[in-house]
Amino acid sequence: MKVHADPTKEFFMTMLTRDISLTSAILDLVDNSVDAAKRESALDQIHISLSLNEMEFKITDNCGGMEKKIAENYAFRFGRDPSAPSTANSVGRFGVGMKRAFFKLGNTINLKSKCNDDSFEIDIDANEWKQTQEWEFDLEDKNVGLKADGTSILVTSLHETVSLDFGDSSYIDELIEFIADAHHKAISDGITITVNGKVVPDRDLEFKQSDELGVIGIEKNIHGVDVKIISGVGERDLKAGGWSIFCNNRLIEGANKSQTTGWGTQGLRAYHPDMAFFRGIVEFNSENGELLPWNTTKNGIDTDNPIYKSVLIEMIRQTKIIAKFLTDRAKEKEAFDRETIEAKPINDSIENAPKLSAFTANYTSHFIRVEAEALPKNNNKRISYNVNKSQLEIAKDLISVSTAAEVGRYTFDYFMENES
Repeated sequence: MKVHADPTKEFFMTMLTRDISLTSAILDLVDNSVDAAKRESALDQIHISLSLNEMEFKITDNCGGMEKKIAENYAFRFGRDPSAPSTANSVGRFGVGMKRAFFKLGNTINLKSKCNDDSFEIDIDANEWKQTQEWEFDLEDKNVGLKADGTSILVTSLHETVSLDFGDSSYIDELIEFIADAHHKAISDGITITVNGKVVPDRDLEFKQSDELGVIGIEKNIHGVDVKIISGVGERDLKAGGWSIFCNNRLIEGANKSQTTGWGTQGLRAYHPDMAFFRGIVEFNSENGELLPWNTTKNGIDTDNPIYKSVLIEMIRQTKIIAKFLTDRAKEKEAFDRETIEAKPINDSIENAPKLSAFTANYTSHFIRVEAEALPKNNNKRISYNVNKSQLEIAKDLISVSTAAEVGRYTFDYFMENES
């Protein structure tokens, strides 16, 4: 006798979608289109279009479509079949993204695809499907009317929370921002992505670089994964500072400032305003996406991945070098503002350096920088003390000043003149 241990579809669908955000689910569908486009030669002719409102979600592309045998045997299975043909350097990894997005969005799904002589349509009613015992969908072999080889996915009967988000213009703007960040490299390669007719912008990551200000970096292969780690200085921007991490050209972590990327660990200070110039980029690329250190929803790093642990050591080393430079910059600026030095070569080297795309910047194994002028020793010390507020106001009136600092300065000078 045996006991049943197979999951119910209700449980499976709930667990599959509960830990992924709506935006991440949509990005999974965009990932699939971008992966399909890698088979095409003219990326500037590729267009991925998303349209969404309170009633429906639709994504269409001309990225080549899906072969019928792929749909029948692999694409709609839950989890990647080891025997499934793979796309080199693809973003898709676990074989769940498309189905997870379907169930996250709504209950009624229509997929059409055209690829060379293959043309087919699949309709899914999620509420009906989860009542059945079979783990399969009906594929109808027919002319689906697509003009170019590509795929069209329409989801209706949206879940209530999804419908509410799609009716909010701020959500649409947020989605555009996420796609711009996640697929910056695909967009810069020529792929056009639109959301409700708005073109997702090409948002570059930039370093400042000159003969006086360099970019430090290293490239290596670790167990089948090509890794590039570079860091330097950009425009001062507290939000933009930090490490950005890409896996197969897909942004996984953007401007990360946490211990995940080494800040506040191993003798390195936590990220702070003086580090707002810091920029760091790590690119992991591999034909085998399973080797890459991304989590299942592709919105974070798997910190237990041994390749990432190895790379983190180099990230911290580079951060310490750039952080030392930026600390010197802050001290130089403070001394210049106090007029204790006459020149500010570090700050000038940053201000005068032109901006370059971080993905085309030249880098060296050592950091090129200018040195600061010798700073005069600061013999001053700061003192402070608390007093009664009403007595402080009396003191201000008596010595005709307006601030507590001025009262402190006056009383200390008085003491030194009369008591020392």
